[in-house]
Amino acid sequence: MSISLGPGLEVVDQKEGAVKCVGAEEHHIFEGVEFEITAAQDVANDASYDLLFITPDTTTWARITTMQAAVEGECFLYVYETTNSAGGTALTPLNKDRNSSNTSVLTVTHTPVVTGVGTRIRIAKQGSAFFQGSVNGSMLILKQNTKYLFRITNVSGATKWVSQQIVWAEHANLV
Repeated sequence: MSISLGPGLEVVDQKEGAVKCVGAEEHHIFEGVEFEITAAQDVANDASYDLLFITPDTTTWARITTMQAAVEGECFLYVYETTNSAGGTALTPLNKDRNSSNTSVLTVTHTPVVTGVGTRIRIAKQGSAFFQGSVNGSMLILKQNTKYLFRITNVSGATKWVSQQIVWAEHANLV
């Protein structure tokens, strides 16, 4: 039996006769529309490490699937929307399909100058020992033409190493 959704998109494996099934994350990777930012540095006590995402005013939207932090000490993880900020050092999002030439529509920087954090939409607190944690809990589709601040604030009492990983897929708004 042969069922196809187009060239290279056979639904039934010809050798085994089994139905092929690919999850959403793998599908986005195969399509070249899933991206990732990973950033890390030492952060002084009572200081923050910031990543800024700026979404364009288009109908291509970013859907965050993973927001993770690895920390050496106690810290708070925040996500803010409609941040007032400028500058920062540009980061290039990694396309998770390394064969794809697609680039992200988002502008991403680290250590921007923040004059107003905006509206807090997520918060989590991490423990005092090395811990891999997350603030996701559910998918988050970013609003177009908006700035988002992903902040880790160190409250451990000493300088500690922190890292952030954010993964998202980009898609055209269908509504």
